[in-house]
Amino acid sequence: MNRKLLFILTAGTLVIGGCAASIRPLRTLPRRVASGDTGSFTAQVSSLDTITANNKPTGTQITFDETYTTSQQMTKGNSQTLTVDLPDNYYLTGLTLSMHSNSKGGAGTLTINNTQIISGTFSSSSWHGSWSQSFVNVVVNNNAFTNLVKNNDVNEFTIVLAATANSLYCESYTLSWGYYEDTNIYHTVSFNALGGGSFDARQVIEGEGAGELPAPTKAKDEENQKRYQFLGWYALSNTDNPANPTFEGATEYTASTPIMSDVTLYAKYQEISYYKVIFNSNGGSSVATQEIDAGQKANEPAAPTKENDNQYSYSFVGWYKEAGFINIYNFNDLVNENITLHAKWNQSLIPAKNIIAIQDTNSSLSYSNYQRNTNNIKDTLTRAFTGVSVGTSYSSWSNKTGASGVKYAGNSAGSNNTIQLRSTDNAGIIVTSNSGLTAKSIKVTWNSSTTAGRVLQIFGKDTAYTQTSNLYNDNYNGDLETELAYSDAVDYQIIYQFEHSYQFVGIKSKSGAQYIDSIEIEWQRILYTYENLAIRFGGRIDADLWTRLDTESSIQGYGVLLSTYEYLNAQPEKDLKNYYASADGTNVKKFTNADTYPDHELKAEPTLKDGYRVWNLYKQVRLEDATKDYVGVAFIQINGEVVFLNSLRTSVKKLAQQLIAGPDRDENSLGGSLNYLANL
Repeated sequence: MNRKLLFILTAGTLVIGGCAASIRPLRTLPRRVASGDTGSFTAQVSSLDTITANNKPTGTQITFDETYTTSQQMTKGNSQTLTVDLPDNYYLTGLTLSMHSNSKGGAGTLTINNTQIISGTFSSSSWHGSWSQSFVNVVVNNNAFTNLVKNNDVNEFTIVLAATANSLYCESYTLSWGYYEDTNIYHTVSFNALGGGSFDARQVIEGEGAGELPAPTKAKDEENQKRYQFLGWYALSNTDNPANPTFEGATEYTASTPIMSDVTLYAKYQEISYYKVIFNSNGGSSVATQEIDAGQKANEPAAPTKENDNQYSYSFVGWYKEAGFINIYNFNDLVNENITLHAKWNQSLIPAKNIIAIQDTNSSLSYSNYQRNTNNIKDTLTRAFTGVSVGTSYSSWSNKTGASGVKYAGNSAGSNNTIQLRSTDNAGIIVTSNSGLTAKSIKVTWNSSTTAGRVLQIFGKDTAYTQTSNLYNDNYNGDLETELAYSDAVDYQIIYQFEHSYQFVGIKSKSGAQYIDSIEIEWQRILYTYENLAIRFGGRIDADLWTRLDTESSIQGYGVLLSTYEYLNAQPEKDLKNYYASADGTNVKKFTNADTYPDHELKAEPTLKDGYRVWNLYKQVRLEDATKDYVGVAFIQINGEVVFLNSLRTSVKKLAQQLIAGPDRDENSLGGSLNYLANL
């Protein structure tokens, strides 16, 4: 057994002699008897970093180091370090230093194995007790030294002596030693975990316990669905079949069981059958399979969720025993076989918001059915896309439009024909304009010249970035969606699916220069198609709207019905019921059978179909009575895809905001879809 004794003399800043970190915790020596063999030796400081010692026990190793340029002297902040490694069975009994101070006084500390033994001025009782400019003996014999050294199972010491004020001098270290004989009887305790792992044997003193015993873990039998619970360690009475013992008559051993002879302990296990409970979520979120001990209850998992599809929303009903949803499963039932449970969902048509709450009584909305559709579009960003020249010079670029219509800006270089990014000087890529798309995934393809371990940060938010410096400001960079490490790339590529919905994305390097061949961002657009959609937009026609109506060149869509209401004191004779426009928009005519239509409304006869321009109707009314203010109401009846009149986007936006009680980018709501369509 190797017991190392390490002394460190230190003052001021603690200096460790290189191996202090490996010292074992000190403990009292059991049953060891001093042999009466004692002695001492002196380690003499002969020159800088050099020490000589005579009469030391054979095998003793000594090293020495000092930080000041004059031998034996230590000025403030400097130190001497002496490391002593005594042979086995030797121990330290005393320590004497030959020291003195200078004419101005001196102070310091003595530290052994990270424990402070002495501290203070040289004239204090803890050192010499008076000032001395010639070498005197300092006998280290206080309680701190005694507690640290006596009866401890170590024989390696590091001593650090250091000056904290003025100078101290030390010319030698005298160490007294003793020798003991180990009279203990030791026995070997071995472990056979029977497939539960490998554990080292240990030497234990006769009559003492083996201490904390290892805890083996035996792998479960997947094929036969059995697991093994560790019960304890046992000494066998019958070792005829040690690979598969019966443990009949075996003796259990614990940490405190006295060891009286060499012994091999065997791990005993209880074999437990288990069954699998598999959860089929039927398109919902994944639910982990459970392994339940025979005769126990399964744990009811948190309810799964299922995303809305193009038309329906889903609510979880429960777990059923059959795929046909006949019997709901009772989680109080005991599990005694493998079972699969099936998630049942209630399906509901996603409702539109009720328009009755709109205060404008001239507005209304109705439809018979609708369908929600998604359209994914990918933008590929390369060095050529950015327009930056090939080379190492960084430059800013902006207003680059991808296939999706999203606009990008950035600050990058073009080394090796790549998008070169760095983690300083506002380098990065941002999205500055987006017409309602949501980021779904990003694929980064690095160039092989990128240093392994470089990390790319992906940010997201719901408002536009204005400049790449936003990415370096916590108030403007948005949410950190993820970090992609080049070292994790497969074939230089990483594909990441966004966990959150963002309209605007920012990309920057977190760590140094990165060279990227391409960045592919997949965007998703959500579209709604309504059947028999009827929307009536209300609001006063102001001068700006009149101007835009006058300059509008065409109206897309079909089956457009239009009516106006006088803002005050409605006058039926001034209504649009008498007018319609010809296909070329140049000939405004009166209906010959106008009296057959209700007041204040123009009905489109079967002859008024697709392509007719109606903007002249607004213009005509305005010209006939320029003194009147009118409330313009556009009644749009569309079967099929929704297309809004450009001239009425303001009204569409207003209605959308009323539907959703304010601006909202949630395209799952009807108001959100109208808000989106108004920005097409």
